[in-house]
Order: sequence, then structure tokens, then C-alpha cells
Amino acid sequence: MEYYVGIDLGTTNSAICTFDRETQQTRVWKSPEQNDLTPSAIYINIKGDEYVGLRAYKQSPRSPDNCATLFKRFMGTDTPIELTAVNLTLTPEECSAKVLKTLFGYLPEEIRNSPYTGTVITVPTAFNLMQKKATIAAAEMAGIGNVELVQEPVAAVMSYLNSRGSTDGTYLIYDLSSGTLDIAIAESIGKRVAILAHGGIQMCGGRDFDRKIVDNIVRPWLHANFALPDNLTVNPWYKPLLRLATWATERARIELVAKDNTLISLSEVEIGTNDLKGGEIYLDIPLHRNTYDELIADHINDTIDAARETLSKTGYTPNDIECIVWIGEATHYKPLRDKVTFELGINGDTLDVNPMTALAEGASIFAESICWEDENGPRLRSKEIDFVLRRNRLFKSNSCMDLLHNPFYILKVTQLDNRQRIIEASEERSLLLDVDTCIEARSMLTIPTKRISAEVAWLPGIPPERANDILVLLESTTGSNLRSDNLPHDSLAAALSSILYTTTSTLADQVLELLNPLKEHLHDGHPIEIEYFSEIGKFLGFDKLNPLARANLLAARMLRLHDYASEVITEWIIAIAQAFDRLDPLEVCTILNTERQESGFPEINNISDVETAIREIRQYYKQVIKFVLECTYPIQE
Repeated sequence: MEYYVGIDLGTTNSAICTFDRETQQTRVWKSPEQNDLTPSAIYINIKGDEYVGLRAYKQSPRSPDNCATLFKRFMGTDTPIELTAVNLTLTPEECSAKVLKTLFGYLPEEIRNSPYTGTVITVPTAFNLMQKKATIAAAEMAGIGNVELVQEPVAAVMSYLNSRGSTDGTYLIYDLSSGTLDIAIAESIGKRVAILAHGGIQMCGGRDFDRKIVDNIVRPWLHANFALPDNLTVNPWYKPLLRLATWATERARIELVAKDNTLISLSEVEIGTNDLKGGEIYLDIPLHRNTYDELIADHINDTIDAARETLSKTGYTPNDIECIVWIGEATHYKPLRDKVTFELGINGDTLDVNPMTALAEGASIFAESICWEDENGPRLRSKEIDFVLRRNRLFKSNSCMDLLHNPFYILKVTQLDNRQRIIEASEERSLLLDVDTCIEARSMLTIPTKRISAEVAWLPGIPPERANDILVLLESTTGSNLRSDNLPHDSLAAALSSILYTTTSTLADQVLELLNPLKEHLHDGHPIEIEYFSEIGKFLGFDKLNPLARANLLAARMLRLHDYASEVITEWIIAIAQAFDRLDPLEVCTILNTERQESGFPEINNISDVETAIREIRQYYKQVIKFVLECTYPIQE
């Protein structure tokens, strides 16, 4: 029996869910406290006892130096998570692994230990390659096998579609969590979901709402009722008071979901602090919905502007959107949903999914759509297929970075084709390929801000005819005619490495000289056509490829070797490094804008966008090199 698990690894709260294929129902697995959500918090006391979840969350305002929270924000970075009270330093991945392990422990043993369990973890759309890789690493640290990732908006739509029994439509995902706002426009065709555009606000969420309440209501009330220093923030004696007050404010704000009025309250015992005159401090502050609405109005207006901006990227209007899918604890508040719905003019009256658990539910539904086995059995169980599985995971986690997974290649279009041609190609290719793959490729190429990543990972500056010939060579080296696993020490790889980074003018002669001795090593039925390669050497001119195109081609070919001999790999790695050393973002931007002028797409005005895309592909090449080095063996004498 197969088990499908979805995990929403959140910045503030996390959840875990399973999906039953037979009943098409999801089940959220509760914490020991019988809550759907588990706070993403870690607490370690001076004895070394470790707690993850609600108990850690409750200790965080009282013992901040013993706690780790909000570490998801630092995934994929070198930022240390310091627990100074216990002299312990953790990485963000280690912290996330502890949360994942705790969540996975809620499942029955037969699910946890089954080789047929597939787990999908949600990640924000804005997560870069390193952050995604860090999430996979955290799952491995937690002992969770068979793991894939899904973008949070995709999980949200999957949950909505399952609850409604719908299939097709375009949706606006409004995800307002404790810390950030994420907006996405997602399209579903036959339950295949593609992200058309995404945006949001980095610092806008429940914590910002809490800060407004504390600054405008709690602080004035404290100063009016107790003898306190003017600036509580910098006073070490009263900083714990502010942390506790903020914690109590969050509880009260959440209570407004079901009440018109509530209290921000903490007893003298809970606070345990006296004012300057020796009086015991307590909190007993009324909070009304009307007051709260006034305080957060500017924030809500900002979220509406962000939603409009994201929608404009797609060229759609509010009339094209099926409905708003609400995600995040702040969207439980109905007055907020009503205002956003009214201002955007999009249907948002219903709450068809639980905003707090929808991502975990959607992830478990998405897990059911993945083929977790191949002909050899459950994934990751066979050492013989480990190489292919790890390489495929590298491809999946890095989307368009590989030439033969790039949207231009998938749709068989060129960088000079206009938007209409790309749309037509998407429809044509969807008859042969997976529909959602074509939709995602179309989205990558038709939305200018997403297009940059595909352009930088392609063959920029190379005329379409010449690029096609280069791809023919790349395809042939991975096909039946040129099999590197038929050659001792991958001599073919050595030959191709020389082809790809040579700078001599006698390239065709070099190719002939390198390939002629290889004929005797080939199996019957797999001939090398020397005349064909001679012609390629003449008119492709590998020595004239610009550095970025050369590096992209080298990486793509390097991942398709069957034998990784150390001497050969050293040459390839040096070649990629040399190509990247010569990269000039301004030159790349000029090349891309020249091609965009012909294809009709808007020019790139911000060089930092190109620099970001180059940084991302540089990180990808680091992963490629690491992967290859792990597969490398020394040449045998």
C-alpha cells in the first residue's frame, strides 16, 4: 500500500497531513496537545532536554536565549541559529529537521516505516535553488525518505480543487501568514497547476499587526497604569515585559476571529515583574474589532495593491479569476477577507479550505500525483538506480537550469519567437508532452520577470539555427549513437571536453584526431560518423561560443556522462570555472535585450535582475560539480 504525506513547513507554524487515494479524503494529524498546527519552535533547557512545538512556543517570550524560532527565513544561508543559554549553535537546516522529525512522528508507525511512503514538503514560490536544496537536506536529516517539494500556491490550489471537486480555472492565492504576504496567480487545467505570476510583501503579516497593537494600545496603557521608563525596548529589565506583552497580543488578535471584543491579558504571576515603584505589573487591556481594523487598514491596503500588481503581470483582469484561495492564519479574520474581496472585485466569499492546514492537505494530494516507484521498485531503495534518481532530483529541484529541461527546449521555440508563437507551441507540444509541463514552460517564457531565468540558462547570443545544431550534438551524445559507457575511461567525454572549450582554429581536424581512435571501442550498431563530426566542427565553431552559452553546454553534457573518470572531470570543471570567470552581467544583459527586441518582449532595465539570475545558475553549477565529484572514480592504470 502506498501512503501520501504532505507537510507544510511554515515559518511560524507547521502541519502534516495524509491523503487517502480510495476515499479522496485528507487527514490532518494532530499534535500531542490535539492541535492541527505545531509551532515551528525549539526550546532546550539547561539540562539539555529538547522540546519542539507548543511548549517551545510558550517558552520563547520567557526564555528567548533557550529558543529557536523563525529559522525558516534563513534556510539556504550560513546564518547560525544561536541558543546562547545552552551554548549551542544550530544551522537553519538542523532546526527545520527537528520540526520535520517531530511532525513525522505524529504518523502511525506503518506509514513512517513503509518504503512506499512518499512525502511532499511545501516551499514558498520565491525560494531560490539553495533554499530548496536546504529543505531537502533538512528532510534527509529528519530521516524522511522519498521527498519532493511543491510550491505553496500549487498546494493551495490542489487543496481547493479537492474540496470543490473542480478541475479548471485561474485562481488568486492570498497567503497572509505571521510574517509575510505571498500572492500568486495559478492556473489549473485538468488538475495540473501552473504558477503564472507571484509577488507579495516581505514584511507584512500577523506579527506586523501585533506590533501595531503593541505600539498604539499596549505601550500607552502600560505607561498610563504603571511607573515605567520611557523606552522599554532598550531597558534590559523590561525587555521581557515587552516580549510577554507581544505574545499576549498575538493570542488576543487571534481571538478576534470569533469575537467582536477581547482582552489582552496576563496576570501578575505570569509577568513576574514590578514597576519602578515596586507595583506588580499585569495586563488587562480591551481590544475591539473596530480599533483593530483601523490599526491594520494601511497594511491591508498594501496587500490589495500587491495583489493587483501580481495580477497585472499575467495580463488577466479580475473577471478572469475564478476566486480567491485564502491561506495563512491572518486570513481567518472575516473583515479582512471582506475588504480584500470588495476591493479586488474577485469572488472570495467562501472559505472552502482551512487556511491553516490547506497547504499540508494540498501537498498530500500532490504527493498522490507523483510516481514514487519505477520498474525496479520503490525509489531510493535500489543502489543501481541511485545515480539516475539523484540526477533527476537535481533536475527537478532546479527547474529550467539544464539545457534539455529548459522551457525553450521543451516547447521547441527560440529566444527570437514572440509571445503568440510560444502560446501556439505550448498547445502543440501538450499533445505530446505532459500538459502541466507545457503550461509551466509557457509561463516561464511569456512572463518577462520569469523569462530571465530561462534566458540565462539557455544559449544566449547564439543564433537559433546554430543553437539547434548544438542541441543535436548534445542529444546525440546522450542517445544510442554515442554511448560514453561503451568507451574505456570515458574517452568520448575527453573528446567532447576538448571540443567544447578549445580555442584553436583547427577544430575540425582536432575532432577527427580525437574521435578516430575511438571507433574500435564501440559496440556493433553504435558507429561514430566521423564525416558528420567533421562538418559539425566546421560550422558550429565551439571556440566562438560566449562564456555563458559554453558553461551551460558543458554542465548539460557533464551530467549525462555514464563514467566519471577523475582526469576527465577535472578538465570539465576547470572549463566551467574559466567560462564563468569571464562572465559580464552587463554583456549578458545586452545580449538578452537584443534578442528581446526581436521577440517583442520588454527590455530588461534593471541589471540586478540579470545578476540575480547569474547567481542562481552559478549555484546550480556548484550543485552539478558536487554531484559529479561524488560520482567520480580514479582512472585505473
